Amino acid sequence: EGCKSHVQNMGVCIKHGARLYRKLCNLEGCTNQVVTGGVCWTHGGKDTCKRCSHEGCNKIALKGGVCIRHGSTVFRKKCSHFRCVHYARKGGVCRTHGGGKGYWRTGDDPTAGDSTASRVPSSSCADDPSLAILARGENGAVDEKILKGMVFTITGLFEEVHENSAAATAAVKRMIQSFGGKVLESFSKNTTYLLAGKNAASGKIKDAMKRSVEVINLRRLQKLLLGHLTFDEMKELRKLTRNSFVGDAYEPGFILHNHMES
Repeated sequence: EGCKSHVQNMGVCIKHGARLYRKLCNLEGCTNQVVTGGVCWTHGGKDTCKRCSHEGCNKIALKGGVCIRHGSTVFRKKCSHFRCVHYARKGGVCRTHGGGKGYWRTGDDPTAGDSTASRVPSSSCADDPSLAILARGENGAVDEKILKGMVFTITGLFEEVHENSAAATAAVKRMIQSFGGKVLESFSKNTTYLLAGKNAASGKIKDAMKRSVEVINLRRLQKLLLGHLTFDEMKELRKLTRNSFVGDAYEPGFILHNHMES
């Protein structure tokens, strides 16, 4: 009484005693489940999954009749939102822009403009996180490779770009490269700047200071790319230390429609 679960058999649900019986192989003594033809896979049942055509490989085939190991490529569609680098989910957009479960409180179409569907952002950013990434010649950014010949090392979190740290770092890396810069995982004798995000590793910041490598944040880099700051002017700014990237002291990058702010 009071149970709303689906009835399976015997008039009750699984929780209240129903049992699910799966047919077993017809061969005497075999306890394997039937695949096709009344027998299990071991005794001749045919597998419904297409297998890799490569000799000796028994993995499931994907595109091209082969598995990933033997050359199949699986292409995942990217979000259709302007310059977003994340993978698309339901509706052709990523989770941040309304695709997938957990973004809308109701099951309504997010494009329908229904007032009953209230947005629940999956990121702590109130604005579109993809707009923290600049592209050459667009939205006020300079149309030249002003970072050419410069080498960057990246550390810390860039939550203003994306809640996923790997995706955020990859997006920042591509932005630097599009303006002519080079990105290395660790310091080299040619490192020009350490680009640090929130909760940046204190060891890397200390190492940068020992090597006389200038420490900058995403906001200062954005100002350079927008032409609001020159390299000489940046040198005159307050030096950033490890305390500059902890808690409320961290100065995040801005999104494009706010880039005229301080």
